[in-house]
Amino acid sequence: QHTISNVLGTADSIAQKMTLNNIFTIAKRNVEGQDMLYQSLKLTNNIWVLLELKLQPGNPEATLSLKSRTVEVATCIFQAYEAII
Repeated sequence: QHTISNVLGTADSIAQKMTLNNIFTIAKRNVEGQDMLYQSLKLTNNIWVLLELKLQPGNPEATLSLKSRTVEVATCIFQAYEAII
């Protein structure tokens, strides 16, 4: 898990930003007042990454969790999310 600070925008606007960067939203759910975005991406070396972005409306912090068979990509993915968001 990774905490992202200074998150601006709604879950929908963040999902749109991520789509423009080839990170696709599979599902969006609202659980106990938190917006959950379930996303996926495929790296150029054919590594798939599944992501869960947890957003609380009005809170500038989000929590990003990921699953991949290659956990070494986690740091790069976290940095990419921070740069995009």
